[in-house]
Amino acid sequence: RDPEPFDWYQRYSGLKGLLKQHIRKSDSILMAGCGNSSMSEDMYEDGFTHITN
Repeated sequence: RDPEPFDWYQRYSGLKGLLKQHIRKSDSILMAGCGNSSMSEDMYEDGFTHITN
């Protein structure tokens, strides 16, 4: 069984407004130390499709 996703700081929903002020959906994003966070998946579903974990 896979462990539940863990976001140590906040979930994407809590950071969405701030991130959209500073990151364009066309930017290349490096998600360093992503662990098993759901942040990348949530961002991808919101249109940020150039993510490297």
